[in-house]
Amino acid sequence: MAAAKKNSGKKAVTKKITKKVTTRKTTTASERKSGTNSTGPKKKS
Repeated sequence: MAAAKKNSGKKAVTKKITKKVTTRKTTTASERKSGTNSTGPKKKS
């Protein structure tokens, strides 16, 4: 049971990280299309 609990927590963290990466990737793609790749993400951060 402890192992399953540990796995669930890890899965949740991975999902969160994946979501962050996906959002970042999408933003980068959008900025790239607009031609403001270096300005967009920097301003957002």
